[in-house]
Amino acid sequence: MIKKHAQSFTAEERRAYIGASDCPVLMGLSPFKSPVELMLEKRGELAPEAAGERAHWGKYLEEAIAERAAEVHGIRFRRWEKAYKHPQMPYFQAHLDRIAQGRKNLALECKSIKKQSWFNTWQRGEHGISNFVYCQLQAQFACKPSLQSILLAVAIVDGGANDSFHTMFVSPDPLYIADLEKNVKFFWEECVHGVQRPPHARLEDFAYEDPKTDEVEANAEVYQMLSALKRINRHKGEMDEMEKAIKERLAHTIDGSETVVNEMGRKVLTFKESTRNSFDSKRFQQDHPDLFAMYATEKKYRTMRPFFDNVPEDGDSSFVQHENDLETISQMIN
Repeated sequence: MIKKHAQSFTAEERRAYIGASDCPVLMGLSPFKSPVELMLEKRGELAPEAAGERAHWGKYLEEAIAERAAEVHGIRFRRWEKAYKHPQMPYFQAHLDRIAQGRKNLALECKSIKKQSWFNTWQRGEHGISNFVYCQLQAQFACKPSLQSILLAVAIVDGGANDSFHTMFVSPDPLYIADLEKNVKFFWEECVHGVQRPPHARLEDFAYEDPKTDEVEANAEVYQMLSALKRINRHKGEMDEMEKAIKERLAHTIDGSETVVNEMGRKVLTFKESTRNSFDSKRFQQDHPDLFAMYATEKKYRTMRPFFDNVPEDGDSSFVQHENDLETISQMIN
């Protein structure tokens, strides 16, 4: 055990291990960082981004959230200044926010989020909470096997009447933990200290690799994916047209009014005027090349462009003939 608060670790120290908060990233669940970016950070090839204002406020609110959780459940918690190493993988470590007094098998995890995040991310998670947080909690169970439960306390903070507080007890998920351990081991040994690409690498992560310039011949799987992409584009175009038509009908129905409310007087729709200023970067570069060079940043990316005209219509007959394209595509990529 490391008697040091996880938040006080330097970037150099965090390179030496995989933490519980790293696990959602390497599993491809993080909206903030990609698996390849994490890999490069652990190698020391990419500087980690500094914690933003949101992270700082999360730390400040943690104490208040912990006190509220103690009041609601009648359990006293104390800050836990220890990080636990995985029994078989010493490079896999987890820090616990707080431990229940007299009950070291119960921990507390505090989170503060916005209401929109609660509806868009948390309630749509497979386990009733954010998939990101669920992965983080299971990593804590993996590193401290004696831990039997974690009380997750969530404060929804929007600065108004919509503020609320939620708690739930989360238990270890053996099958999830086993898969997570396998992924952590591969990521650390074969990616960070090897040459393998992280299995959950995103499309934008390929910009960090040197492109392979040799041509490869399309196989059945490539044709299947292109056929799926073609149908997605078709549905996307149809949905965009439908969305525009519905919005136009709404505008006529409300006769251009700015706000529509329900029986309780709460907003269900707004239609407000907006102004947007655009910056002509090309003109600025021509007029002030030195200033442009001082502030411009370069980021590599790769663009994928399908040539649907060259894709056989019957690339995968079993797929093409399926009545529900979108459902079939979802099953195929998952």
